[in-house]
Amino acid sequence: MLVEFDGEVHRDRRVFVRDLRRQNRLVLAGWTTLRFSSADVLGRPREVVAAIRAALGR
Repeated sequence: MLVEFDGEVHRDRRVFVRDLRRQNRLVLAGWTTLRFSSADVLGRPREVVAAIRAALGR
C-alpha cells in the first residue's frame, strides 16, 4: 500500500498528468494507493488515519 500527499504543486497540469500515469502504473502492478490533499490531512486527520488503518486491515 502507498499513501501519498498531494500538495499545491500537483495542481499544475504537467504534474497532474504525470501523477495520473504513475497511479495507473501502480494500480496495474497491484498496488493500493491512497491519496490525500492538504485539506484532508489538515482538516480531516481522523478520517485520513481511519482510511489508512482500513486499508492496512485488508
